[in-house]
Amino acid sequence: MLERGIPLENGVPMDGPRTVVVQVYVSPLLYLDIIVSLGNIILLLLLLYVYWGNYKKIKSIFTKGLIMFASILLLQNIIFTSFLLFAPIFQIADLGLPLFIVNVTEFLALFILLLITWR
Repeated sequence: MLERGIPLENGVPMDGPRTVVVQVYVSPLLYLDIIVSLGNIILLLLLLYVYWGNYKKIKSIFTKGLIMFASILLLQNIIFTSFLLFAPIFQIADLGLPLFIVNVTEFLALFILLLITWR
């Protein structure tokens, strides 16, 4: 059976499976999420710089713990930002606002911590 020049078998095209393209709406907040995530990474790098300088002077276990804490949080932010950039599942419009709120909250907390630490 032919329909418009395409051979059919039981109503299915015989030239192989068709690719269906679904366009997904990406929230504009996703781009702000990425910017705020990069800001979190910068703040964590600054905190690590300060903590490392303090550790070289003091050699305290508390400062060592701060370095480990900031390093793990930095790793988490790098992984999370990579998912935002490269994993399509994170680019759904429904995730824009919740991720934005979490990222901005973390940014504010890190900023306050950096201000207190810097003094």
